[in-house]
Amino acid sequence: MSDGLLGAAILSAAELEAGLLAWREAVLGDPQARWDSRRDLAYWQHAAEHFEEYRQPIPHTIAAVQAQLRPAWSLLDVGAGTGRFTRPLAPFVRQITALDYSADMLAVLVAAGLPAHVRVWQRDFHAPDIPPHDAVLAAWALYRSPDLRADVERLWGLARHLLLVLEDNGLPSPHVAWKRRANPAPRLPYPRTALIAGILHERAQVSVLEIREQRVEEYPSLEALLARHKVDASQSGEFLAYLSPYLAQSGAGVRYTFEAVNTLVVAQR
Repeated sequence: MSDGLLGAAILSAAELEAGLLAWREAVLGDPQARWDSRRDLAYWQHAAEHFEEYRQPIPHTIAAVQAQLRPAWSLLDVGAGTGRFTRPLAPFVRQITALDYSADMLAVLVAAGLPAHVRVWQRDFHAPDIPPHDAVLAAWALYRSPDLRADVERLWGLARHLLLVLEDNGLPSPHVAWKRRANPAPRLPYPRTALIAGILHERAQVSVLEIREQRVEEYPSLEALLARHKVDASQSGEFLAYLSPYLAQSGAGVRYTFEAVNTLVVAQR
């Protein structure tokens, strides 16, 4: 459920600039170099076919986004992918444009079938021919953006009334935290949503919502869980001990349950 407004103050100008620099360094230092469009598109080409199989439901997050929209509005879903938001939000707006630059991800969306008021565009959101929409949603779409200020301002320029930017809270899930224990990722001084809110606050009415989702993964055996998370047999005991607070028997199998926290930046004209 949504826990309401976060209490963190807007970053000062100096904090914002330091945070944006740290973020740029993190993006350009990505060992997979996802900032490179060719590498990123190759990733999505590989992932698209099975992407839907591994997605967890996010009902509270979708409800929080829906609550911000109006029936008469048009919605631009930036980085729409296979339709995680496009499909459930379609009944609640007049028109949706599902925008993504990966043809492979959009092919999955189209194959599922769409109502007539949903249009699908294969474009990068920087493309000059994208018209303004009443509301713009960018859900986890800025992961490869070294110039976060320019890209947030681009999104804001596409929104007539409302910009919604959704990110997680920057804290890894338990299995990811275990994998990072030996080589932790560099810690950013501020969450990405704090940077986004800082960019927008001088030109918009900005609020940040925190939304909690329960993640549940079911496996027929511990071996299946280890295989899913690609844990070597020599490390299986340590991995399972680390995850033990989150594991429970489920019939003949095992259930892995943990909490994820998403944050939604809401900017209104």
